Amino acid sequence: MTTPINFVTAPEIASKYKDDIGISVAIKAAIVDYPRLTDPVDKSATTLLITQYDNIFKFESEAIRDDLNYVRDYFKSKFALDVVNDMMYAMKDNDKVTERLQEIANMNKWGNKMNKDGLVKMSKLEHNSIYGKKFMDEFNKKKDAGKVKFHTKPTQINRKNPVLVIDCYPVVRRWMYELDNGYFILFSVYDDNRSEAVVANYSSNYEAVYHLDYTMVDIHTKQDLVDFVTDYNKYSFLDMWKLEKEIKEFE
Repeated sequence: MTTPINFVTAPEIASKYKDDIGISVAIKAAIVDYPRLTDPVDKSATTLLITQYDNIFKFESEAIRDDLNYVRDYFKSKFALDVVNDMMYAMKDNDKVTERLQEIANMNKWGNKMNKDGLVKMSKLEHNSIYGKKFMDEFNKKKDAGKVKFHTKPTQINRKNPVLVIDCYPVVRRWMYELDNGYFILFSVYDDNRSEAVVANYSSNYEAVYHLDYTMVDIHTKQDLVDFVTDYNKYSFLDMWKLEKEIKEFE
């Protein structure tokens, strides 16, 4: 655990980077308020701000940015199931969430510290990408041209090595990370230059594997993969069962 960066613990940093510390305080306050939220638009907009803060705000202080990384990890761990539900709501009622985030982007408070395009982009969710439909054509062109980087190497997580389950190199290679709750993560690498991860499980008779498609994400860094596996490993079996039930109802 790292020492938090705030007015008390690091007054010299807070004084030098007043705008950055203001953003930090706002995000931490949002986390404190989160358990009291009941409106799904409020919850979804808050979750997007907290989990995507580094794509939304511009920072001068790396120390403050790093401190918020710890805070974000805490939030995702503490409210893991809620975060998934918020993302699903943002996909279902995208216009309402986008409108709320646009109002935030238009606040004069942030000045040039906010990447307004990035904020709206984060609200345009699609189930298999961090980018929305409006941006997909441009994103795919860059991806095909190799300008968007992906993590393509499996790695040991929680002292466990993944199991290679499909080896059709160079078309696709797929590894399985077993979770403590009975589910598992499939990490797939395509053409040795694009990767994604998804939660999966066996059918009741163990004759087939099915994916929880709305959990699918692109994997751009090693940390993305580690976070994806460790976050879902914290879920209990009951949590995973509820998540699967909600996803099927949503579909």
